[in-house]
Amino acid sequence: MGYARVSTGGQKLGRQLDTLTAAGCRRIFADTKSGKNIDRPELKACHAFLAAGDTLVVPSLDRYGRSLADLITMVGELRRREIGFTSLHESLDTTTLGGRLVFHVFAALAEFIRELISSPVPARA
Repeated sequence: MGYARVSTGGQKLGRQLDTLTAAGCRRIFADTKSGKNIDRPELKACHAFLAAGDTLVVPSLDRYGRSLADLITMVGELRRREIGFTSLHESLDTTTLGGRLVFHVFAALAEFIRELISSPVPARA
C-alpha cells in the first residue's frame, strides 16, 4: 500500500503516485494537506486499511510524518500491528534490524532540515 501527500494546491501528486506505482503499490492513498495538519483523512483511511503482513510505502519520510516524534509514533504503531514500512527516497525498510536503525537516524535528519528551512534567520548585530 502507498501513501502520498502534497502540502499545497500548487503542488502536484503525479510524481509521487508514479513512484509508488512503479514500486508495486496495489493501492495508494493521497492527501493534499500540510504535514502540520493533524486532519489527514487519506492517511487515516490508509492506516485503517492496512493489515498484518502489509507494507506501507511512502515516497519520502517528510511526506508521511510531521515531526520526528510523529514518525516514530506512527512507524512504531505499524510495527506493533506487524505492518512493514518503506521509504523509497531514503531506501528504508523497517522490516530489518538495520532498517529500523537507519529509520531513526534519517527521521532525525529530516526533522532537522525542516526546522532549518522554517526557522527565522537571526538578525546580525
